[in-house]
Amino acid sequence: MRALSNVLFVAMLATSAACGGSAAGPTSRAVGGACTSNSDCETQCLSNQTFPKGYCTRPCSKDSDCASGSQCVKDDFGNICEVLCSTVNSCTDFGPKFACDPKARVEDGKNAMVCRSH
Repeated sequence: MRALSNVLFVAMLATSAACGGSAAGPTSRAVGGACTSNSDCETQCLSNQTFPKGYCTRPCSKDSDCASGSQCVKDDFGNICEVLCSTVNSCTDFGPKFACDPKARVEDGKNAMVCRSH
């Protein structure tokens, strides 16, 4: 019985972490979620032609400054955390004009593939 309660406790922790914590994605308040003001995000709401519905992000100087599932990239708006992707389909939840594009990582200048609007 104790083993079962431990399994349930671990499952509850994993579920709560996946539902809001600091993971990046289209509903995240950390990095990637739509927003209209900074109060909608953990740190900053960026709203411009690249992120027309707003985009929760945070300034960064290294990848470890970013939520899991995002990396620190050089952008026209400064060094910010953006959501990682591998294909265009991995960006469809952000909106119909989002694609998976390369941006230079701050740490080493190598490209990271991130979801961005066109």
